[in-house]
Amino acid sequence: LYTCEKKVAIREYFLGALLFDNDFNITHFSKTPLFAATPHLDRFLGANTVLPYGCIRRGDFIYLSMGINDCKTFIGRVPLRNILRNLSS
Repeated sequence: LYTCEKKVAIREYFLGALLFDNDFNITHFSKTPLFAATPHLDRFLGANTVLPYGCIRRGDFIYLSMGINDCKTFIGRVPLRNILRNLSS
């Protein structure tokens, strides 16, 4: 069993979205974070450090795989409409 020690330094991580055209130019970006990992989130996920690894679309949802505090993994589900509503060009 692998356990994680609490770190003294507190960082805040935020996850946003970018849309690219075929030449990898950014066409749209999220105006506000789609997901934030902050110290107060600890009581819900045990997370204050989140690193997204990838995502897939299934129907109307985006599933995100994430590492949490370098010792856990998490799969999050976000409605696609929430992401699209948050985009700016």
